[in-house]
Amino acid sequence: MAVRRRSVAHTILGGVWLGWKVDSNWADPWLFAGYAILRPLAQSLILVVMYWVIAHDTTTGYFGSLMVGGAFFTVVQYVLAGTSWCVIEDREFYSTIRYIYLASRSLVWYLLGRAVAKLALALLSVGVILVFVRVALGAPVWVHGLQTPAGLAALAAGVGATAAMGIGLSGVLLLAARRGEFYSEAVAGSIFLAAGAVFPPDVLPRWLQGVAAVLPQTYWLEATRRWLVEGSWQWSAWLSRLPDGELLGRLLASGSGWGLAGVAVFLAAEAYVRRTGTLDHHTED
Repeated sequence: MAVRRRSVAHTILGGVWLGWKVDSNWADPWLFAGYAILRPLAQSLILVVMYWVIAHDTTTGYFGSLMVGGAFFTVVQYVLAGTSWCVIEDREFYSTIRYIYLASRSLVWYLLGRAVAKLALALLSVGVILVFVRVALGAPVWVHGLQTPAGLAALAAGVGATAAMGIGLSGVLLLAARRGEFYSEAVAGSIFLAAGAVFPPDVLPRWLQGVAAVLPQTYWLEATRRWLVEGSWQWSAWLSRLPDGELLGRLLASGSGWGLAGVAVFLAAEAYVRRTGTLDHHTED
């Protein structure tokens, strides 16, 4: 049992180390740190300028909710889309997936390590954006509503569900050609639309509201708004009717369901490529 735990830990740490090196492109750490700070600021300024042109006031709870949703969606982009892209990257561009597979305890643990590296970058982006809108723009972003332990629990549940969904999408990309990068972007874009990252899900068509109701990111983003934004209760009439306990319950239920489904999809896809010998099959020269 001790050997198995050590091997799993080494696989995860190896994924973290490799993910950091690849994502930073082997750059000097201080140079990459500057890039990691400036990039989310530039992205957030797009939303800030759009909102300022229309409303001319960045001190409202609505603006705070907008920026918190946009900031935390960075986690979905990095952890879900970014982790699944690792399969295409390792197989098609670096041709290393066969060696990673042989050296790892399991590809699931390796991808989890890659997800941890991307999560660190995503949380850095979230922190930079929230400090910027709080200090420079006066947005009411601070700890409100949900108590901090509940807010941290919601954050962990949302990140865990997103990571598990990313591993499931990685399984789909094990079966896809190198142009499967569009799958990652399409899934992340669909979640951005349905989960209400930058606008309330109430404005969506009824059938798309049904999609939003089964996504853990819908409840996760609402929980982070209640935790960090004063006046966020006006963000969505539908979600504001849910008590804190029910909101967290729905987050845990939907997150568990998607998480289990994601791992099952990956294991089934991994078994298929092992059986057919296509794990390291290049789909284009």
